Amino acid sequence: MSNSHLEVGSCSRQCLQTVALPGLNSCPSTDSTSNSGAPGPKGHILLTFPSLESLKRRADLLQIAIWAMRSDFLRLQSFEPTVGDSPIGHPSILDDYGLKGQSVYTAFFDHLDMETFVCWECGHTVEEDLEGAIAHQRAIHFRHEPYRCHALNGEW
Repeated sequence: MSNSHLEVGSCSRQCLQTVALPGLNSCPSTDSTSNSGAPGPKGHILLTFPSLESLKRRADLLQIAIWAMRSDFLRLQSFEPTVGDSPIGHPSILDDYGLKGQSVYTAFFDHLDMETFVCWECGHTVEEDLEGAIAHQRAIHFRHEPYRCHALNGEW
């Protein structure tokens, strides 16, 4: 085995033992001047840090997600509010990320061209289907089932 393979293997074991920060690429690069991943002579480990804008968005979306997780609509499996509504405790930043008049879950995906919707958390892509992108958020990330029929007091 070459020394560079041993260095990367050692780092991999170390990286697996530490907590990964969201949005932080902890894959090592051995080049001290580039984050391209090309091997360099010095064997330094570089981390690719997310942009300040990306970190702010993650913090804002975390705040929105915490609000949603604590909300009655999720607990009761009822329909979620739309962006622009004024529910009590509504984080004001929701209006900065979601689509006005649409589900609050629109805050959790990129929708630059309104034809391609990319989930901010997992990268799942939905083409030309806003409702499908919202359904992805409900089902995968929030376990929200407002369309499911629920028994009342355990009786049908």
